[in-house]
Amino acid sequence: MLELYQRSADMHGHPRENRTIGATMVRLVKPLANVARHLRVSFRQLGWDHWIIAPHFYTPNYCKGVCPRVLHYGLNSPNHAIIQNLVNELVDPSVPRPSCVPYKYVPISVLLIEANGSILYKEYEDMIAQSCTCR
Repeated sequence: MLELYQRSADMHGHPRENRTIGATMVRLVKPLANVARHLRVSFRQLGWDHWIIAPHFYTPNYCKGVCPRVLHYGLNSPNHAIIQNLVNELVDPSVPRPSCVPYKYVPISVLLIEANGSILYKEYEDMIAQSCTCR
């Protein structure tokens, strides 16, 4: 699971301590809630229960959270997101900041009924969000 960090409001030090990037990065210790959240739905709810036999439930998960003001390479954010964040901050605040989105996925295996009535085992790639990033 990916965890993002932001500076904790309760971490106050001597003002001179916060003047270097290194000191700022060391203080990035409070986890943000930018993670894959559990979501469970039934294939009946999706209207797919007439062709998916098993499993009955699916956990696609979803990403939710606030992206930090400073994106760095450890967050697996693309260069575009880093630049977009800078543009929002320094050039044009109407440009949206990067969003919390899925980064890694895992497949789901299902048994389904084909149009001719035969039963088929199939694996669908990229169906379950496993970790999140800012893009």
